[in-house]
Order: sequence, then C-alpha cells, then structure tokens
Amino acid sequence: MQPFFSDIVFKKKQLYEKHFAFTPFAQAAFAQNTGSVKYEQVIKLDMTPEMKAAMHGVVLPDQKTSFELFFSEEESLYKKLDTKEKNKSNVVMMGADADYFFYVNLAEKKTLEQEEFLGKRFLISGDWTNRDWKVTGETKMILGHPCLKAEITDTLGGITAWFAMDVKVPYGPKGYGQLPGLILELKIHDKTTIRATEINLKPLSEPIKKPKKGKKVTAEAYKTIKEEKLKELQDSYRQSGNRQVIRIGG
Repeated sequence: MQPFFSDIVFKKKQLYEKHFAFTPFAQAAFAQNTGSVKYEQVIKLDMTPEMKAAMHGVVLPDQKTSFELFFSEEESLYKKLDTKEKNKSNVVMMGADADYFFYVNLAEKKTLEQEEFLGKRFLISGDWTNRDWKVTGETKMILGHPCLKAEITDTLGGITAWFAMDVKVPYGPKGYGQLPGLILELKIHDKTTIRATEINLKPLSEPIKKPKKGKKVTAEAYKTIKEEKLKELQDSYRQSGNRQVIRIGG
C-alpha cells in the first residue's frame, strides 16, 4: 500500500474497527479487489434568467446517464453505457459524456480519457496526481457496504465522496479516487451526483483494455480545444438565435 493510503487508514483504523471490521459481511468481502460497479450520474442544469428567456419557458430535466466501472488491483476502466437516449430539446449539450472512457493504471499513475467532442474523438493522456482528501469520520451504508465520507475543495467548489472500506481499491467515477476504498457515491460542486446502483465483487470475465480511439492530446491541450470551440459555438448561436449552448461537463 502506498504511504498516502496508509496514512488515512491508520488515522481511521479505530473508527473502522468500532463500526465495521468484525461484521460477517466485512470479513467476507474484505479481500475482494476485483469486480465492477454500475453508477447513475445525475446533473442538474442551472440556467441563468437569460437562458430561460431564450428557451421560451422550456424547462430542461436533470441529465441522467449510466456508467460502469471495471477494476482490479492494477487498473480500472470507467465507461458510459449505451442507453439509446437522445437529446430532443433545441439545446447543444457540451460535455454530455458521449462515447466516454476513463482508464487508470495504478502502478504507472497514468490516465487515458477517451471522449467524443463535437463529433470528434480525443484520447487525453494525463497523470493520476494525488488529491488532498480529508476523511471526516462520518459513516453510512451503501448497497450493503460500510462507507466513510471524504471531502476536498477545488477552484470550482466542494467535492464529497463516500468510499467503501471493505473494497480496498483506490478507484472511483471519472478518475476520482486515491482513497483507501472504492468510491460508491460522489457529489461534485453541488451539480453532479454519481451513485452506485449495483456492485459485483467477482473476477472479471475479460481483461481491462485501454481506450485507443481518438486524436492523442494532453489534458492541457484538450482543455484549450474545448474552450475555443465552446466560444465559437456560443458566438455562432448567439448570432443565429437558434440554439442555446449549455456546458454540463468538465
């Protein structure tokens, strides 16, 4: 176990043992470090008064998407599930996770993110850098698994994660992780909530494969591409008056 994970486990060891460590479920599941988790992601679309006026009273529902995370002790792959849902409103959803994969190699601390943006695929390489999580000590059960609460703040606001102490892999949705347990619930900036709906702790039927499709770019280059294209679309639709562009992703 890496030093960062060991520090958190040591600090919360007594709390964990008091609440969970000797339950039959915990003893049976403690060694399960391979499996898959299905998640539902819900994004609240906050619209400005100007957007609401331009939409002529149309209220957009929360955006719901299904994902699945496959994991082992060495790597993980988070992917969007094909639900055949289509956007029927007169709105362009930027960052709506079409054709989305996020791969983590734990040993190399590297990531690969495959994302489709405006009809083009990109393969974004990055580093799996440490996050300064603060474990609060709050506990709750999720899908029968004892979980601890952890928090972090970035430039856009607060992020809350609930991780399972009996599934000792440091993974989670969308590349979040680096906690001493699998993330089963994640809330990002009070807008995006990702909750586990099903967890299977058993050997995977096939090896985890890295995403390979798309133009290879760095995370910094991809951020620049998205920002430039978003501005172009906003300017174009503002002039035409036809559609609204709402950015719901990163």
